[in-house]
Amino acid sequence: MSAPVARERRVLVVSHTHPRLTRGGAEIAAYEQFRRLKETPGVRAFFLSGNAGWHARRTGVVIQRPWGEDEFLAEAPGYDHFRHANPSPALAREFGELLEELRPDVVHVHHYLGLGVELFQAVRRHAPGARLVLTLHEFLLICNHFGQMVTRPDLVLCTHASPQRCNRCYPEHEPRAFFLRELWLKRFLAEVDLFIAPSRFLMERHVAWGLPRERFRVMENHLPPHDPGPEAPRRSGPFRAGFFGQMSRLKGIDVLVRAAELLEERGADAVIELHGSAENQPTSFREHVAKVLATPPRRLIHRGPYRNAEVTELMRGVDAVIVPSIWWENSPLIIREAARAGRPLIGSGIGGIAEKLEELPGSMTFRAGDALDLADRIMEMAALPPEARTPAPEMEGPGIETLLALYDEAAALPR
Repeated sequence: MSAPVARERRVLVVSHTHPRLTRGGAEIAAYEQFRRLKETPGVRAFFLSGNAGWHARRTGVVIQRPWGEDEFLAEAPGYDHFRHANPSPALAREFGELLEELRPDVVHVHHYLGLGVELFQAVRRHAPGARLVLTLHEFLLICNHFGQMVTRPDLVLCTHASPQRCNRCYPEHEPRAFFLRELWLKRFLAEVDLFIAPSRFLMERHVAWGLPRERFRVMENHLPPHDPGPEAPRRSGPFRAGFFGQMSRLKGIDVLVRAAELLEERGADAVIELHGSAENQPTSFREHVAKVLATPPRRLIHRGPYRNAEVTELMRGVDAVIVPSIWWENSPLIIREAARAGRPLIGSGIGGIAEKLEELPGSMTFRAGDALDLADRIMEMAALPPEARTPAPEMEGPGIETLLALYDEAAALPR
């Protein structure tokens, strides 16, 4: 008598956008998870992402399949960024039909942005047997200021939300509106079986906000595979500290500029390299960056934008990687990319940055927003002989078996 054939596990991974369209950390992590699940025996994986206006629409259709039978792209018009709601009846109808067609055992959402938190309730209605898992990537549920928990307009770190505190940042919304916003969000979050946080810091912030600790697990995001190849010999010249990523005020670009000025004033044998651009930033900040880079400090070198596939090679061209963000962050992708490249890090000593750098011997932290302290750390690391600079060890991401075990945990939790 032959053994019974095990039923395949069906998993739908949801993201706010697709890495073919944008290159943020959340969509890269979500798609890599989908790719790994798809390669796993006994698993049938699907991927649904929001369009966010990047891909041509098909007239009369909200959900289309532009890249294969297992990948879906959804239009999400009329999104309400304050409540993270999407009132589109067409999206609700087609998403429900998709759930009924796919019959997932697990729906793993990496972001609701653009799609709306109503999708959690839709899972309950159209796939009642499925377990719902949500990976959080920032503090968007808690904070209306792009989920970054800094005050507006002065960008001071914020420790917690309340209707009165949030009203001070957004006086156009009454305290009552923030109270109702929180009730609205938590109504739909109550449908989630398991929350995944890539850092303990992010988990604790959401637990303090009111989400149940017993439904949280900490697991790092997946990274795409890479082939770094042989490392080139170290070039001579000054110590090179590199910044990689989107050039924005919250990423600490002004702190880097001032630190470069201080290095110049001290005659330090060190430079700061900027890899990235400010193209997606507000016009006023783009103009500010353009003015700075027109006559930059001598210790500041702008290398321009780069493709994600180049990041390991570019990081190997510097002596250390800087993460100078002035907001809490969660688990910055750039930290793990620097570890892959074998470079030590110098990062702001707050939030998920500090948590991750604790795991990397040889890395340093500085007081967030303090250009003087950053310049001190750069000079401290530059003073070390190259052989004494400890390269960050690669941060191993979770295997797919870890993820599947979390799905089993979600299935065992009472509703």
